Amino acid sequence: MVKLLKVPNTPEDFNDIVSYLQSGVFASKYNTSTKRGNLRRRCQGLTYDDKSGCLFYTEKLTDENSQPVKKRLIPTYDKELREALIEKFHVGASHFEYHKTYTMLYEKHIGITQNEVKEFVRKCPTCIRNVSIKEKNDITPIIASASLERLQMDLVDLLSFAEHNDGYSYILTMIDVFSRYVWVIPLKDKEGSTINKKLTRHFSMFGPPTELQSDNGSEFITDVLKKTCETLK
Repeated sequence: MVKLLKVPNTPEDFNDIVSYLQSGVFASKYNTSTKRGNLRRRCQGLTYDDKSGCLFYTEKLTDENSQPVKKRLIPTYDKELREALIEKFHVGASHFEYHKTYTMLYEKHIGITQNEVKEFVRKCPTCIRNVSIKEKNDITPIIASASLERLQMDLVDLLSFAEHNDGYSYILTMIDVFSRYVWVIPLKDKEGSTINKKLTRHFSMFGPPTELQSDNGSEFITDVLKKTCETLK
């Protein structure tokens, strides 16, 4: 039977557990055999690390050949720590979906729920920006019969990571509809003049497409880009 671990929900609750683990002495409020028995059962499998100030729970696996797993117990009241850990495993894993994030987190920690992770991922700004576009019933399939007949162009926003990428804040992507070949061009800004310069250089190397398709974002419909497209005709 799997033990349902009651996570400390107040600093006082946490300290009561630590005190019992260190000295075997109950706090004065545990003044009945029932209360003392409940605390004793709660402490089964728990250890306290003086150096880190953390509680750990040793989880025994059902497989006799497997070694017990020691996990850090995360108190309910420490909202900042809980959110920091979820962020660490979500962002550090390239924004995996919530169940993958939770699985990685649960390998070394216990006390954070799947619902907490799910809610964090649901509100993640990066995940919201990059969420897949749902199909629409009126979408007409885009067909090309040769390479460079049609290129699809878009921008990927990496502004929040610019300080780690030498100031590069965007990625200009172009996909050849026929071959599915992808070009990726780093950008420090998304001004029309910047994109025009990159496109001009790119097309001088690979040749211009017959059609250049974009999402009609403001960075793609400036007069500069209109002139670029006119030049390609």
